[in-house]
Amino acid sequence: MSLYRDYSIRDIALADGMEGKVSEVSAEAAKKVLADTQKENIRVLILVTQEEDFLFPATAFVIHKELELPQYCMVYDINLGADGFLTALETAIGLLIPYGKEAEALVIAGDCNRASAARIGSTPGMKIEFVHKSNPRDWDIAYRSRWSKELEFDRERYKKVIDVSVPEFEEQTRQRDITCLICPQKNMAAEELSDSPVLVPKEIIQKKYSDDWDSECFACFGCGAGGSITAAYFTV
Repeated sequence: MSLYRDYSIRDIALADGMEGKVSEVSAEAAKKVLADTQKENIRVLILVTQEEDFLFPATAFVIHKELELPQYCMVYDINLGADGFLTALETAIGLLIPYGKEAEALVIAGDCNRASAARIGSTPGMKIEFVHKSNPRDWDIAYRSRWSKELEFDRERYKKVIDVSVPEFEEQTRQRDITCLICPQKNMAAEELSDSPVLVPKEIIQKKYSDDWDSECFACFGCGAGGSITAAYFTV
């Protein structure tokens, strides 16, 4: 469990319905949140994806070049699914702290046809608490074969992982002053389940444009098919 004070999401945007490489779709989302800031403030760029353009070098470098970000900006990929955005969010905040209040980070979650981009920075009064849980034994629940290179994803089994793990985090939510709960996988039918890093930020975006999200306290959950769950509690 880790707690960060005075940092949060300053802006968040979505690029959806596009066809192209992850780097192309992600750059489009990033341009939307960079419109209201100075590029020289961006110290960290993290891309979360399971559909990178190529394994090496990191696809984030392609985005860095397209956006013309500073040379001193730290750049790398994270290969995670539905809990990847929240993991990257915590990582970005931790990396930002030494650079002071003007520094910002860009966290992008991307698939081949959609991407979200979040601009992270100093936000007085906000607190984010992160909780992580990894269940390696659940790997064999979501996948039929642990050792095959061609793993077959079983959505019904993945739903069982969610049904067992999420109630524990929901109980933690009830102990806090949380007014909104964002948990995409829990609300999906088994045949629709997806392990996409874009799911959590997509629901955050929907909340942003439907409510006064800055004045509310909300929680996000990401349930990865590899048996990992990350929760983030945003409070003021």
